[in-house]
Amino acid sequence: MKKKISVRPGKASSVVGFATGLVFCGIGLFVAIPNFGLFGIFWTLMAVAITVSNAYNAFSENGIASHMVEIEEEDEGQAQRYAESQELCAERSVENTGRLPEQSIQKRLVQLNDLYDQRLISKEEFDAKKAEILKEL
Repeated sequence: MKKKISVRPGKASSVVGFATGLVFCGIGLFVAIPNFGLFGIFWTLMAVAITVSNAYNAFSENGIASHMVEIEEEDEGQAQRYAESQELCAERSVENTGRLPEQSIQKRLVQLNDLYDQRLISKEEFDAKKAEILKEL
Protein backbone atom coordinates (compact mmCIF):
# COMPACT_ATOMS: atom_id res chain seq x y z
CA MET A 1 0.00 0.00 0.00
CA LYS A 2 1.35 3.43 -0.90
CA LYS A 3 1.14 6.32 1.48
CA LYS A 4 1.42 9.93 0.24
CA ILE A 5 3.07 12.53 2.43
CA SER A 6 3.07 16.27 1.73
CA VAL A 7 6.36 18.01 2.44
CA ARG A 8 6.58 21.72 3.00
CA PRO A 9 9.63 23.90 3.56
CA GLY A 10 10.78 24.60 7.10
CA LYS A 11 9.96 27.86 8.85
CA ALA A 12 13.53 29.17 8.65
CA SER A 13 13.84 28.68 4.90
CA SER A 14 10.37 30.17 4.41
CA VAL A 15 11.34 33.29 6.38
CA VAL A 16 14.46 33.66 4.21
CA GLY A 17 12.31 33.17 1.08
CA PHE A 18 9.84 35.75 2.36
CA ALA A 19 12.57 38.35 3.00
CA THR A 20 14.15 37.65 -0.40
CA GLY A 21 10.72 37.92 -2.03
CA LEU A 22 10.23 41.35 -0.47
CA VAL A 23 13.54 42.49 -1.96
CA PHE A 24 12.53 41.21 -5.40
CA CYS A 25 9.13 42.92 -5.10
CA GLY A 26 10.94 46.19 -4.40
CA ILE A 27 13.24 45.63 -7.40
CA GLY A 28 10.16 44.94 -9.50
CA LEU A 29 8.29 48.05 -8.38
CA PHE A 30 11.18 50.52 -8.49
CA VAL A 31 13.46 49.13 -11.23
CA ALA A 32 11.83 46.48 -13.44
CA ILE A 33 8.42 48.09 -14.11
CA PRO A 34 9.76 51.61 -14.89
CA ASN A 35 12.59 50.30 -17.11
CA PHE A 36 11.19 47.15 -18.70
CA GLY A 37 7.42 47.66 -18.88
CA LEU A 38 5.53 44.39 -19.42
CA PHE A 39 8.50 42.26 -18.32
CA GLY A 40 8.70 44.36 -15.12
CA ILE A 41 5.03 43.69 -14.40
CA PHE A 42 5.56 39.95 -14.94
CA TRP A 43 8.67 40.07 -12.68
CA THR A 44 6.77 41.84 -9.91
CA LEU A 45 3.79 39.47 -10.07
CA MET A 46 6.12 36.45 -9.80
CA ALA A 47 7.94 38.09 -6.87
CA VAL A 48 4.61 38.74 -5.13
CA ALA A 49 3.54 35.10 -5.62
CA ILE A 50 6.84 33.83 -4.19
CA THR A 51 6.66 36.27 -1.27
CA VAL A 52 3.06 35.35 -0.40
CA SER A 53 3.68 31.58 -0.56
CA ASN A 54 6.79 31.88 1.62
CA ALA A 55 4.95 34.14 4.09
CA TYR A 56 2.11 31.61 4.30
CA ASN A 57 4.60 28.79 4.99
CA ALA A 58 6.55 30.85 7.51
CA PHE A 59 3.71 32.35 9.53
CA SER A 60 0.86 29.82 9.40
CA GLU A 61 0.42 26.33 10.77
CA ASN A 62 -0.78 24.85 7.47
CA GLY A 63 1.60 26.00 4.76
CA ILE A 64 1.87 25.07 1.10
CA ALA A 65 3.44 21.71 0.23
CA SER A 66 6.49 21.98 -2.00
CA HIS A 67 6.36 18.32 -3.08
CA MET A 68 4.80 14.93 -2.35
CA VAL A 69 6.55 11.74 -1.26
CA GLU A 70 5.10 8.27 -1.79
CA ILE A 71 6.11 5.60 0.69
CA GLU A 72 5.56 1.92 -0.01
CA GLU A 73 4.44 0.38 3.28
CA GLU A 74 5.25 -3.22 4.08
CA ASP A 75 2.59 -5.62 5.07
CA GLU A 76 2.97 -6.19 8.84
CA GLY A 77 2.72 -9.93 8.31
CA GLN A 78 5.50 -9.78 5.73
CA ALA A 79 7.80 -7.93 8.13
CA GLN A 80 7.02 -10.44 10.90
CA ARG A 81 7.70 -13.40 8.59
CA TYR A 82 11.03 -11.88 7.57
CA ALA A 83 12.08 -11.40 11.21
CA GLU A 84 11.07 -14.97 12.04
CA SER A 85 13.03 -16.34 9.09
CA GLN A 86 16.12 -14.41 10.22
CA GLU A 87 15.80 -15.88 13.73
CA LEU A 88 15.36 -19.38 12.30
CA CYS A 89 18.49 -18.98 10.18
CA ALA A 90 20.44 -17.87 13.25
CA GLU A 91 19.17 -20.85 15.26
CA ARG A 92 20.14 -23.28 12.49
CA SER A 93 23.57 -21.72 12.26
CA VAL A 94 24.07 -22.23 15.99
CA GLU A 95 22.88 -25.85 15.70
CA ASN A 96 25.18 -26.59 12.76
CA THR A 97 28.32 -24.73 13.83
CA GLY A 98 27.87 -24.25 17.54
CA ARG A 99 28.49 -20.51 17.00
CA LEU A 100 26.24 -17.53 16.49
CA PRO A 101 26.46 -15.99 13.03
CA GLU A 102 28.65 -12.88 12.84
CA GLN A 103 25.69 -10.76 11.72
CA SER A 104 23.78 -11.74 14.86
CA ILE A 105 26.76 -10.85 17.04
CA GLN A 106 27.14 -7.54 15.23
CA LYS A 107 23.44 -6.83 15.71
CA ARG A 108 23.71 -7.61 19.42
CA LEU A 109 26.71 -5.29 19.78
CA VAL A 110 24.82 -2.49 18.05
CA GLN A 111 21.82 -3.05 20.32
CA LEU A 112 24.10 -3.08 23.37
CA ASN A 113 25.71 0.17 22.26
CA ASP A 114 22.26 1.73 21.76
CA LEU A 115 21.29 0.74 25.32
CA TYR A 116 24.46 2.35 26.65
CA ASP A 117 23.96 5.52 24.55
CA GLN A 118 20.44 5.84 25.93
CA ARG A 119 21.86 5.52 29.47
CA LEU A 120 19.78 2.39 30.13
CA ILE A 121 22.83 0.40 31.27
CA SER A 122 25.98 1.44 33.10
CA LYS A 123 29.52 1.43 31.69
CA GLU A 124 30.36 -1.65 33.78
CA GLU A 125 27.31 -3.55 32.50
CA PHE A 126 28.17 -2.49 28.94
CA ASP A 127 31.79 -3.68 29.23
CA ALA A 128 30.81 -7.00 30.84
CA LYS A 129 28.16 -7.81 28.24
CA LYS A 130 30.40 -6.70 25.37
CA ALA A 131 33.16 -9.03 26.56
CA GLU A 132 30.62 -11.87 26.82
CA ILE A 133 29.36 -11.31 23.29
CA LEU A 134 32.88 -11.03 21.85
CA LYS A 135 33.82 -14.39 23.44
CA GLU A 136 31.26 -16.01 21.13
CA LEU A 137 33.33 -15.06 18.07
